[in-house]
Amino acid sequence: MSKKTYYCYTDAGGTFTDSFIIDESGNFASGKSPSTPQQLADGHLASLDVALDKFGVTEKEFFPNCEVFGFGTTAIINTILTRSGIKTGAIITKGFEQLPFIGRAAQAMTEYSWEDILHYNTHRHLDDLVPLSLIRGVTERVDSFGEVMIPLYEHEAHQAAKELIAEDVEAIVIMCLYSHMNSAHELKIKEIVLEECAKAGKNIEVFTSVETAPVHRECNRFNAVAIEAYGGSIARRSMKESETRLRTRGNKTPLQITLSQGGLSSVAQAKMIETAMSGPVGGLMGGKFIGETYGIENIITSDVGGTSFDVGLLTAGRFGLNMEPLIARFLINIPYVQVSSIGAGGGTMAYVDPLIGRLQVGPKSAGSVPGPVCYGLGGVNPTVTDADLILRYINADYFLGGRVKLDKAAAEKAIKEKIADPLGIDIVHAAWGIKEIIDIQMENYCRSLISTKGYAVEEYTMMSFGGAGPTHCAGYVKNTPYKNVMMFPYSSVFCAFGASAADFAHHYIKSTRMYVPFGADDETKMTQGAIYTQLVRELKQQATDQFTEEGYNVNEIEFLPHAYVRYNGQLEDIKVTMPVDRIDCPEDMDKFWDAFEAEYSRIFSVHARYPEAGILSLSVGLTAQVAKAKPVLMKHKLVKPDPKKAQKGVRKCFFEDDYYDTKIYAFDKIEAGHVVNGPAIIEHIDTNYVVPPGNRLEVDEYMTLWLKKGKR
Repeated sequence: MSKKTYYCYTDAGGTFTDSFIIDESGNFASGKSPSTPQQLADGHLASLDVALDKFGVTEKEFFPNCEVFGFGTTAIINTILTRSGIKTGAIITKGFEQLPFIGRAAQAMTEYSWEDILHYNTHRHLDDLVPLSLIRGVTERVDSFGEVMIPLYEHEAHQAAKELIAEDVEAIVIMCLYSHMNSAHELKIKEIVLEECAKAGKNIEVFTSVETAPVHRECNRFNAVAIEAYGGSIARRSMKESETRLRTRGNKTPLQITLSQGGLSSVAQAKMIETAMSGPVGGLMGGKFIGETYGIENIITSDVGGTSFDVGLLTAGRFGLNMEPLIARFLINIPYVQVSSIGAGGGTMAYVDPLIGRLQVGPKSAGSVPGPVCYGLGGVNPTVTDADLILRYINADYFLGGRVKLDKAAAEKAIKEKIADPLGIDIVHAAWGIKEIIDIQMENYCRSLISTKGYAVEEYTMMSFGGAGPTHCAGYVKNTPYKNVMMFPYSSVFCAFGASAADFAHHYIKSTRMYVPFGADDETKMTQGAIYTQLVRELKQQATDQFTEEGYNVNEIEFLPHAYVRYNGQLEDIKVTMPVDRIDCPEDMDKFWDAFEAEYSRIFSVHARYPEAGILSLSVGLTAQVAKAKPVLMKHKLVKPDPKKAQKGVRKCFFEDDYYDTKIYAFDKIEAGHVVNGPAIIEHIDTNYVVPPGNRLEVDEYMTLWLKKGKR
């Protein structure tokens, strides 16, 4: 009998760590365990053990035969937020030593309300990752076209390196002005620093901005390389620990990290800055995979975790890119798949504002430790999960399949003392208020992401997932007329599932300057086209070398070149997938131009085009990927709609204005074809699907659950 092949993916969130195991036949199982921020490997292996137990496979059968171990985490963000990284120094072009401290106005205003933005003098400046006392300036200058104006003063570089080594720094970052146009000075400084480290007998990591993020905007570029140096080592160490512990249990493949642009990369090769949003991006990739399976192009994905509410948008089957994403309030210049977040989840804390006497929910979270009050781990502030328990949407004896017993009395006490009594209402209505407020916040956030882009919500399908997604889905879609609302049997681990749909990939980007005026002659087209051709050639070679080092067959690599283009005079780029990877004739440049205008028209309408301005590209990119096995969604035979055999009891649950006799169903007995009319709750080992009165869930052949209005 041939051995089965398995694939495993894990998403380490702020509150729970989720693992998803699938075999080549499409059979799958999921596992959920509390996150362990201080040692990611503990939560990783714990969630994996739960999934293995549910899958019914032994370690000896699983680990040697698992071809892919994928991992997504926000570890680097946590390191930056808590300022728990390593001591880092920097060498910068002389005269720009205070660049990191000054920053950018756009960065200084991030996460402030409009009211606060008006009072600029009240803004809190970001704590520096690299203190000014550990920044050294070195004389050199390259202009914006890459021409050397002032040669590198190598003796200053030697002195700067010696001074930083004497300060006992653990990492040194190097960033020269316009190095993205000419990297020679940065690379020479790196060579000098490594030489001085060797002389001093010190093992100090050295990072250059051109090897991390060779893109224009020096402040963003410094942020990117500083984050990589300051927090990347710790994040990589955590992932290496997971990889080592997997190997001790018989695994033979390298751990693969989910990237914030989509795709998987080995721990050894990935830049940690590229993994900062890897968990939430997995959810968007899963939404794309499901959309392709069902033929749905306009999708909004919503992930309700314990700490945050992450939302992604797919329009016409494509997701947007954030060209200047924020990492813990630092602007960087590495494009990320566009996923937006607010502080809303199961662990979000509720309180009565002492100034206005009103109930407020969020954005602060109790996290996994101490967590909600009902966890019994020391939490004292009531949370959304505590409210769900009081409303009886959660069974205190069946949380995580009974592995965790919840303390309902403690939750009631906390809500009574901190919410109900101050407001002069009973406990249940206080809990309902918490639920209503968090649902309204999530609903408004989703709706605004669609409507502010000029799209109609009626054209979008909502995909709800995360540990608390199915519990709150009916609440945060209640007043929005989505085309469809979908939940899944693996909703609680959907981000891990989404990573399973990704290929092995690396993303590259490099800044340049390519301007093609309107009505350009053939000579101009070829001159500018040569810039594009050379850059793509260099990026292809870089990708080939990297994949070869990782052991992949060069012939299996697919190259997807793209450019970031704008009309000349505009401030923002759009990403354009290029129809050609080289410009061999003027007609090829015309194809380049046509591809940009087609994408521009798709986003902004054909009437917004302005070809007379000419087109400008300041960055060229490349995605190189190697295909791997994808999950197979199994079709099930449809049965009669009545789910009576899955019912395991009735309990009174609170909805809107009163208690209702609510049928409770066991998810493992729900079958394709079943229709569950509300009020009802389907208890899954990792989550609960709440169906309020006046709603129903229809289960299709893929076991996808469709939320609809009315009874059937």
